[in-house]
Amino acid sequence: MFAGQVLTSDQWFNYLNNANKYHVTIMQHAGGWNAHNFHFEWYEEKIDRAEFDKRMRGSTITSERKSDLKKKGITNYEYHP
Repeated sequence: MFAGQVLTSDQWFNYLNNANKYHVTIMQHAGGWNAHNFHFEWYEEKIDRAEFDKRMRGSTITSERKSDLKKKGITNYEYHP
């Protein structure tokens, strides 16, 4: 399904969080992205799924149930650096 598809990291992150019915990934620290060029790499650079997964592995992430976040009033799952 993703072969050859390129999206920005922001688009990949939003797609994957919305595709998962029960859990959301929360990024604590985007260590897989260059901090000095983060805006470009996150919002503008188009990468494939393999590169996105590689960068996610270099980052600090946690997972929470969407039902728990909804109880807290959180329904927007975008990453805000």
